[in-house]
Amino acid sequence: MIIEGILKEVSADLRSGVSEKTGKQWYVREIVIAIDEPYAQKDGTSALWRHQLLFRLVGNTAASFTLEPGAKVRIKYIADVHQYGTHYYENKNVQSIELCA
Repeated sequence: MIIEGILKEVSADLRSGVSEKTGKQWYVREIVIAIDEPYAQKDGTSALWRHQLLFRLVGNTAASFTLEPGAKVRIKYIADVHQYGTHYYENKNVQSIELCA
């Protein structure tokens, strides 16, 4: 999936570790993107609904991320849901992120 929005927040916390299975280093950083989405009102006019989405940067993308809040970005990502016990969790993992004009 591809989405455009404004980079609102970049986690200062770069999480890292070593995979027990492969022995390889891993990195994860979270970012928040604000998106304006049009919706129809009861009177027939349209308005913008601003909402925020949380994304995960993984691997070298997370370790070398340098964009600052306020930048307009285009994100290509994969949404994934997994179950742990009786709860479901969603991840939106970024495949690529670039500045928009």
